[in-house]
Amino acid sequence: MGFGRGNPVMSKVTATAGVCLAMAGLCAPASAATYDGWIIQWPSLITDSDRLFEIGRLGYGEKRYYPLSNISWVDTAADTAAAPDTRFSPNYLMHAITTTPNDPQFTNFLAADELPLRYMNVETAWDYQTGSPNIRIGVFDTGIDTDNTDLKNKIDQAISFVTGDPYAGDKFGHGTNVASLIAAEANNGFGISGVCWGCRLVAVKVLSNTGAGVTSDLAEALRWAAANNIQIINMSLGNGTGGDPGSVLSDAIKAAYDQGILLIAAAGNEGANSVSYPARYDQVISVGAIDPTTGERAAFSNYKDGSELMAPGVDIFGDTFPNIGNVPITSGTSFAAPLAAGVAGLLWSEQPSLTRDEVRSRLSSSTKDLNTPGWDEQTAFGSVDAAAALRVAAFKVKQGKDVVSYPNPFRVRQGGAVTIRPPQDVGLLTVRVYTLDGRQIRTLSGTNEVQWDGVTNGGQTVAAGVYLFQASASNLRDEGRITVIDW
Repeated sequence: MGFGRGNPVMSKVTATAGVCLAMAGLCAPASAATYDGWIIQWPSLITDSDRLFEIGRLGYGEKRYYPLSNISWVDTAADTAAAPDTRFSPNYLMHAITTTPNDPQFTNFLAADELPLRYMNVETAWDYQTGSPNIRIGVFDTGIDTDNTDLKNKIDQAISFVTGDPYAGDKFGHGTNVASLIAAEANNGFGISGVCWGCRLVAVKVLSNTGAGVTSDLAEALRWAAANNIQIINMSLGNGTGGDPGSVLSDAIKAAYDQGILLIAAAGNEGANSVSYPARYDQVISVGAIDPTTGERAAFSNYKDGSELMAPGVDIFGDTFPNIGNVPITSGTSFAAPLAAGVAGLLWSEQPSLTRDEVRSRLSSSTKDLNTPGWDEQTAFGSVDAAAALRVAAFKVKQGKDVVSYPNPFRVRQGGAVTIRPPQDVGLLTVRVYTLDGRQIRTLSGTNEVQWDGVTNGGQTVAAGVYLFQASASNLRDEGRITVIDW
């Protein structure tokens, strides 16, 4: 969705900043952004009769009262360029964010369903975890098509917060597409497999059947989610290059955050050097888009200020509305965000005792670096890596029982190497070495055994500490630890 931030003006007046949903096309230009009426924030003890009397006294009509947020959405009484008093703020419009690249290299054979998942090592992660039905992921979007073959058995609850539209289903397609990337049913011969296909979905409709919405609807939905056992919220929507939407939304974001909910949002599709709201809030994980064929930031993806994670967002396959069996190719940060949300669901399914902040930290510490090491302006902390994120959790509960490593401890400054091998011949053996926070630093292959000399893929000698390895062959998968001593 998207909210714009501009000077207060009358109802349905062109705003000075863009607002847009996070789906598969370019965000509408700033000149096309509008907002509709005003939001009035009421004191906590006001009665219904006093509220309606005050609205009438000012000459306004109440379109909707939001009890959880204690705000009213009202129509403007007259053409005015100034808010009547400090209780009033514009009710900014929001839209789905979309982008479609026109580069001829993005052909169907490059856009295979498996490419983004392989780039994020999801298939390897599925060896550990495919998702728990105890993890409920809220899809704040245009609703979800409840008849979709891939999704109809995955929806725990569906609710609409769109003013004037109680129907929680999807008539636009964006929410269905986003939801399918998170949790589309696997092994059913239809559509795609979602990243966390064992997780459950909650369809929270905050955008209309045209892909548009308003700040007040989103704020009320966030407050509802805070009381309804949702672990993760995905918001593939934003306000383009608009400024801070104000306290109505930020307070609702904080209310959800204070309940331990992991908040994820699309960075936006303007190619701007700052991410859009709500992704810009500190409590929200911003997800930008990369091209999995190049590993570089997609040109449309917002970056730099407020950026945190990246995920594939170019030529992404997902389910559609209506449920006609074909899977469209879409691009945008709208589709990067749900991939990250699905990985978060896998991680929390694997280790449900983790706190929200621990899940967030695991996601950022296990990323695949795309540019300079650590955070950088173009690609933030890097691309979400499902296998690395889960491996951090998996190593806490799975110890190597068969594969041995020797000498261990390994004195790296004395030269030589650690031999890693199973007790029996296995043919081609692949060993991946990781830091304790799940960052892959070396890949080795050999026949029946490999030797690690304590050096990373980049040729740097590792520091003293404990390192993890995963050994795999056609009939083997095992893990272990290596202690490196720096003397």
